[in-house]
Amino acid sequence: MDSRTNSNMNQVTNPAENEWIPEELLAEFNRQKSDLNHSMSYLAQSMEFALQSLNLSLVVQDKILIRDNSLLISDTIGQFDPITSIIYLTLSQSANASIYTKNVLKQACSIPSDSELASLFTLMNRIKADETITNANNGVVYRTVMERLKTYWPWKYMTIRSQYHELTKEMPSLFNFLVLHYSSNGDVLYEALFNSKTLTGKGTTTGATKGNAK
Repeated sequence: MDSRTNSNMNQVTNPAENEWIPEELLAEFNRQKSDLNHSMSYLAQSMEFALQSLNLSLVVQDKILIRDNSLLISDTIGQFDPITSIIYLTLSQSANASIYTKNVLKQACSIPSDSELASLFTLMNRIKADETITNANNGVVYRTVMERLKTYWPWKYMTIRSQYHELTKEMPSLFNFLVLHYSSNGDVLYEALFNSKTLTGKGTTTGATKGNAK
């Protein structure tokens, strides 16, 4: 009986060893793997372009580009790095607030003769509207106007610092902050819950998420 048992045991084989994968399924797997690799490569390149665009827009203080680029980055990396996505969401919200403040200041400074700030603000908008910033003479005038505007507190409040990674770290750690931010067309509402300890790795976080605003 022992010999028959041993014979039966020798005939037992592992099903996994004889498992056969159809060529069509293997080909589909290889195709999807290749597509995934290409997608990740394109994602990395697009993020590099977006970051470069964001850095340039911070240099020239183009608030619209800052808002849109930072929101794009936040939306893209949210599922991979929720903590960093909060920083870019906050940056986009800051740029949006700066745009709103600039519109208010533009209305308040509509009469150039009211103050030096109104005069400088009107001159800056006129040079931008004429698209002559790159002109040799107007380029000098524009830089002079910008340097003078930087001495006024209303203009300082509208400036977005290039050290945007410090935005959330400056907030008190004893409080939880809820960030609500609409997309530029108002169709999507982004939200994030965090505190400063979260961003230093001392806590947990709910990353920036989005939902239909309608």
